[in-house]
Amino acid sequence: MNADHIRAYFPYLDRFIFFNHAGVSPMPSPVADAMRSLIENVEHNASTEDEKWAQRETDLRRSLATLLNCEPCEIAITKNTSEGLSYIANGLNWKPGDNVVISNVEFPANAYPWLALERKGVEVRLAPELEDGRIPLEQIVKLVDDKTRLVALSLVQYASGFRVPAEELGEFCRRRGILFVLDVFQAVGALHVDVRKLRADAAAGAFHKWLLGPEGIGFLFIRKEIMNSIDIVEWGWKSVVTPYTSPIYRLEPKPDASRYECGTLNTCGIYGAVAAVELYLGVGVDTVEQRLIELTDWLCGELKNLGCKVFSPRGAGEKSGIVSFYHPDSSASDIVRALKSERIIVVKRAGRVRISPHYYNTQDELKRLFDVVHKCTH
Repeated sequence: MNADHIRAYFPYLDRFIFFNHAGVSPMPSPVADAMRSLIENVEHNASTEDEKWAQRETDLRRSLATLLNCEPCEIAITKNTSEGLSYIANGLNWKPGDNVVISNVEFPANAYPWLALERKGVEVRLAPELEDGRIPLEQIVKLVDDKTRLVALSLVQYASGFRVPAEELGEFCRRRGILFVLDVFQAVGALHVDVRKLRADAAAGAFHKWLLGPEGIGFLFIRKEIMNSIDIVEWGWKSVVTPYTSPIYRLEPKPDASRYECGTLNTCGIYGAVAAVELYLGVGVDTVEQRLIELTDWLCGELKNLGCKVFSPRGAGEKSGIVSFYHPDSSASDIVRALKSERIIVVKRAGRVRISPHYYNTQDELKRLFDVVHKCTH
């Protein structure tokens, strides 16, 4: 990785330091350029080159399939993570007495689609986060019984940064015929996400966090073996095999995951998303993950030297790009405010300071953060 070359893609770097990639990330120049190219093309050529739009849609499915280790036919393009999870929640044939297992610290995108099922008589069971920020496998599986239809968790928890034991849990669910659904938004673009290895039946995410892409576009992986058990809940002209046969209508769903895309997609977002995934794959999935683990390991050690309490679990297989901490003598709000005054961007989550650097950030930038935290806490 040529750090200087990559950092040149981020014009904001001469004005502030950004450590909130678990939120809405900065957009690198190749992503912005790709979106501008589409807008300029439409401005000058109207829709006369729409075959190029269709090609970029195909490119996005292929690049996501490479990223997630699945097939392009298993990818639906969505508006956001919430929509993808809702397709699963609303597409299953639920019966009163069924139950779903999630955690009690999920980002709302992976809570409300399941909680809404309570109106159908479905019970939602919450696996608790422990005091050390972990959600152990045993805490999850002990909530499972013969009425459990689905387990849905974030691969990385948004507030703590805890990476759940997804591979073991996926295998547990597969053996019992329980659907295993992952919200991978806080993992994809930061960590290696292999849906086959994780034994996921479905996984939803989007592009504007660690993938450094645009808002308003997301994706849903849905394993082809379960696709026919997930009903289409938003029918439209793009859901069917022959969309241009009006007035002879045939309600025949497409054979792949694009059946869940009911209408016209966000073409500008697709252009940006393709560029974002290509940039990430070009740097290298393993390279990014290794860099982030190294940065956050060092970050945690330095924070502890400042008397801060690191909340994020950092055991083997539990680490992510998110570090959550607090200080016994200073409030998270005060620390976040002090950092912002120095143009260092972090956020407060669950009463703690959340730092989420990316692979292009440097130790020198983190040292500036440490200087401000030290002044706040001493």
